Amino acid sequence: MKYNKKTVSVLLTLMLAFLIVGANTVPGVANSLKGKPSGDKSQSVKVSGANKQSQKSIKYNLVKQTFSKNKITIRYPQITNLGDNPKQKNLNDILKNDALKRLNNYKEWASAVEKPFENTIEASIDYKVKWKGTNLLSVAYSGYSCLDGEPPERDYNTVNLDLNSGKILMLKDFVKIDQSFINKFIARKFVSKNSLYPNNNKIIADQVYQSLDFLYQINSKPNYKNLQQYFEETDSISCNSMVTSCNFSYIADHSLGIVVAVSHASGNYAEFEIGFDEIRDNIKAGNIICKDFPKLVQPSK
Repeated sequence: MKYNKKTVSVLLTLMLAFLIVGANTVPGVANSLKGKPSGDKSQSVKVSGANKQSQKSIKYNLVKQTFSKNKITIRYPQITNLGDNPKQKNLNDILKNDALKRLNNYKEWASAVEKPFENTIEASIDYKVKWKGTNLLSVAYSGYSCLDGEPPERDYNTVNLDLNSGKILMLKDFVKIDQSFINKFIARKFVSKNSLYPNNNKIIADQVYQSLDFLYQINSKPNYKNLQQYFEETDSISCNSMVTSCNFSYIADHSLGIVVAVSHASGNYAEFEIGFDEIRDNIKAGNIICKDFPKLVQPSK
């Protein structure tokens, strides 16, 4: 059976909600979002020994900017000291527009109650820099959104920005998504890195894999065609926030992260990471990742 993107999102949500209610309910998760997480506020960038030289060559800095209107607060990074003012302005406009595109989602969300979104939506979004390189900037936004007094939902999305071209990258732009890549995910080579509920990583990961098995039979006869489409749609242009419930990717220090939509009770999103050494044959030759990680990534020809 073939599922389109909207159907998959709905089925994943329903399956995960069903699993949450059962015996594997994540301890303490259902009430923890009531604390309204404001997102990761650290802007520090981890620099491994292998990457110190490339980090030293970085000429720009990042500063935090804030959009605030009524009960909506969105924080996002801006580049300074790049040394090329037109390029810097263009990149900063891209970062700002990407961070604020969720406002359109909020407007659609609020239209359901026929009220101005500024008076209906409460939201607090912050960000964490996952990777700050000479050629690539990877940022993850996290926080909460709630409609007209309803319980808060975790809001999460990422952006991978090519600093040379100004292009926002999708996973398929730098990773060859084929059967070997899919098999690594099925075999759980990707490690669960849930940042919201780290103590429940295994439970949440088990629920993700049970849902994927329901949709794509990953434990018996994997439907590779639909699985390939599932991963290729990661970071698609429609993935603006939790309202659309899509998957995202990010670059961390010598690793790739994939963010998968899960149930509200599990925090709406779960992070999975794999080292570049594990997927070097899937890294597309000549792409931006190779420029920031020349020693760690050696793509096959």
